[in-house]
Amino acid sequence: RENGVWKVDGMGHPQLLRRDHFAHGAGGDPVRFLSEHMQPFFRRFVREVSAHLPGAITLLEPHLVFGNQKEAALDTFVGMDDVEQCALDTHWYNLGVRFLKRYTAWLSFSQLEDRLVFGYEAVVDAALYMIGHEQRRALPIGPRGSAAIIGEVGIPFDLDREPDGTAAAYRTGDFSAQRDAVQRIMQALEGALASFSWWCYTADNSNAHGDQWNQEDLSVWSRDQVPGAMQRLGMETAAPAP
Repeated sequence: RENGVWKVDGMGHPQLLRRDHFAHGAGGDPVRFLSEHMQPFFRRFVREVSAHLPGAITLLEPHLVFGNQKEAALDTFVGMDDVEQCALDTHWYNLGVRFLKRYTAWLSFSQLEDRLVFGYEAVVDAALYMIGHEQRRALPIGPRGSAAIIGEVGIPFDLDREPDGTAAAYRTGDFSAQRDAVQRIMQALEGALASFSWWCYTADNSNAHGDQWNQEDLSVWSRDQVPGAMQRLGMETAAPAP
């Protein structure tokens, strides 16, 4: 605000004045985000962690990639071949299932090519390609490339919401759609020989409020699927997060 980037209007609402403020450096030249900001941050972070924990491996999570940016994404770590004791940690989701909260075996979306994918085999192949792409982003890290882990992958369990907002499986007990969605992701992960961590486990997950954050319901465990679970864990029923 002091630099004239935004102000408060007469109604007390924030108003953006300079949309491209962070796109240019002090001299007016376009900012090169990867080489001038992201990579220096990674280098300093790895250096500081290694100074205190010499045996530590620091996981580096790259920026999000949308649209037809697959080539640019591969350049995220170019020039970091001198940085050691780190590994790539990235996220991958089937965005169609993730955001639409509906599983269709023959339909998916390629976030790398910004297009729909049709056909069961094509859907699995597209997922395999996208996961392989994430792994290849680790090749420029360190003198010999680095390890890569898909640090966050999973599905929303509240698929096929009914008009009242309740997932169909929570009424019927039929989780076949969730099982099939997980199976499709596992096919791709195993096909790529990918290391991964499944997201997530939330101890106070509920059918009504999911993981208690951002309307997400990705937990592999829910107190509402295990009667008496909260009492056995010594936990009270949690109110939804604001």
